[in-house]
Amino acid sequence: MTVALALRHLQAGDLVQAERVCKKALKRAPRDPQAMHLMGVIVHHRGRPAAALKLLEKAAQRQPDNPDCQYNLAECYRALAKAKSAIAGYRQALAGAPDHAMAFVGIGETQLVQGQPSEAEDRFREALAKRTDLLPALDGLARALRAQDRLAEAVEVWHRAIALDATKPELHNNLGLALRGLGRVDEAAAALVLSLELQPGHATIRRNFAACLKNRPVMAATPALRRQLEACFDAGDVDGQGLVAPALSLLEADAGIAAALALAAEGADAALNDAGRDALWNDRLFVHLLTSTFIAKPAWERFVTRLRAIFLAAPETAPDELLFALATQCFNNEFVFAATDAEQDTAAALRRDVEARLAGAVEPGRDLERDLGHLGMYLPLHALAGAERLLEPPAARWSAPFRALLARQLAEPLEEREIRATIPSISPERRAAQAAVREMYEANPYPSWITVAARQPQAADAVLRDIFPHIEAPAAWRRPLAILVAGCGTGRQAISAATRFEDCRVLAVDLSRASLGYAARMARKLGVGNIEFRRGDLLDLTPPDGGYQLIECTGVLHHFPTMDAAREGWRVLRGLLAPEGLMKIGLYSETARTHVVAGRAFVAEHGYPATPDGIRRCRQDIVALPDDRVERKLLENRDFYSTNSCRDLIFHVHELRYTLPLIADSLDALGLRFIGFELDKPEALNAYRAAYPDDAW
Repeated sequence: MTVALALRHLQAGDLVQAERVCKKALKRAPRDPQAMHLMGVIVHHRGRPAAALKLLEKAAQRQPDNPDCQYNLAECYRALAKAKSAIAGYRQALAGAPDHAMAFVGIGETQLVQGQPSEAEDRFREALAKRTDLLPALDGLARALRAQDRLAEAVEVWHRAIALDATKPELHNNLGLALRGLGRVDEAAAALVLSLELQPGHATIRRNFAACLKNRPVMAATPALRRQLEACFDAGDVDGQGLVAPALSLLEADAGIAAALALAAEGADAALNDAGRDALWNDRLFVHLLTSTFIAKPAWERFVTRLRAIFLAAPETAPDELLFALATQCFNNEFVFAATDAEQDTAAALRRDVEARLAGAVEPGRDLERDLGHLGMYLPLHALAGAERLLEPPAARWSAPFRALLARQLAEPLEEREIRATIPSISPERRAAQAAVREMYEANPYPSWITVAARQPQAADAVLRDIFPHIEAPAAWRRPLAILVAGCGTGRQAISAATRFEDCRVLAVDLSRASLGYAARMARKLGVGNIEFRRGDLLDLTPPDGGYQLIECTGVLHHFPTMDAAREGWRVLRGLLAPEGLMKIGLYSETARTHVVAGRAFVAEHGYPATPDGIRRCRQDIVALPDDRVERKLLENRDFYSTNSCRDLIFHVHELRYTLPLIADSLDALGLRFIGFELDKPEALNAYRAAYPDDAW
């Protein structure tokens, strides 16, 4: 009776009570195989597979002909990554019960993990031959098809599964991933939204949703889509910059907001203020965009620039939160917005007044907060004389929205300044050829970023198999990874690499201490502790014992002064590579950067200096060009929308561009083998495969 009661609790989902009752049963009959079996199942369901394994092994010894016991034992083996024992257990279950469909599913799941999707497909089909409506078998079959790049078939199977049970969020998530892989992004987003609505707050599904919408306007603005976009920003574990395009398109679907944008284009300041107040003043999504991204669209830049001018001219106009959010936006984009002479004069007078107050007894209050908010729309607060006094305790003397602005514009830059001095060097700052590049990035650290997508670390061979399923993972990838990120800049790439792989150590090197200060602070903030940052030149790097299994260098080689120098730099990296190691190389394309070449020529022709004012003037002149000018294509590049990024884009001191034949020559000269491109746009990959169906990559 006690065992039966424990089973009822298990079936009802009350695992705590089930375990309590089953313990009583085992206390009365410690050798009872049924109680031992049930306790093993309960303990496994409670997330303790190692403890469950001991119970189930004993139970299986006492009832070797019980297929359910053998199946549950195999489930424990699979949970503990003991694939061989798991498959043997499932087969023993099938020996006693040939129609045990879930045993076929278990074998299929194990084979999928082992990188055997074709064999797994056969097992899932065998399970479905026993039970055509078995959801785990349908889901497993679809995942096996996806692993073989048979996405259209996978989509059909997931639709079958959802028709049986539309309440399972994982089915909608998996369907969304497959649809995205086919380039059917709007359908994919709809499936992922439904998945999140069924399971709000699920981190993995949320990140899949954000990746699906990355840099894409939405076609259908729905309340659920907006709700999930806001949730992405609330969570802060996605690439917020990638959500600018979908978020702006959602906002533009609102008639009031569209009217405000139109008024900004006409320069109607008073009317713009009224329209903006009605449409945007309390819009959470708009505030998120201001604080967590830099807005990258001309119409919105025009709108926010005019809004800033209104707030400065009429200081009581803006609500506190919106004022501080707008100041944060200006800091995020390194004050790239153009300002009139009148605005600059007003800001300069306000600066003199605020600095005079900071020189005396600082009296916190709303008036000072708002003055600093208005000033923070035009220059960073850390540039003010006496600004450090604003951080004196207690912090609670300031309002919560203003504390957030202080952290962004004052506390964090001061922390970066301290960190810079502590970063060791691997080489002296001696090369004249690289001095100009170093000085540029000291003045304008790059890339500009605020948030990064969180990752669930994976085994290195699993990561490689996901990108390049046509090749075998090198043996070197199956042991702890030594990773080099050469030219890490502000750290986004290094943090991404450090969180992508299980059991890895990353050395991240850059010429610029300013960039490294930001990188190290962000790594600390995000809790990423497996990165060492070093200042230096890649030409001075030495390999660890055995070399680096993975070298990533995506922003350096095309900034050498000559092609010969770039190849020499690449040769140095080649010498740091472990046997069977891999390199991830990024190079500028001669074809893809036609508009950038035109932009660089535009800069040279007009003699814009590589200063904040020069960059602002250049940008405004490019925005004013006729639509048929090739330079206008720069407006589609998000790097155009921040000062530091724009300098890197069209003001860089050195830029080299490559063609595929030139890359092939370099690979041959260096003894490297090309294995494929890593693309984050499924439609590009699909187009390539359609054009070159015989290419295994």
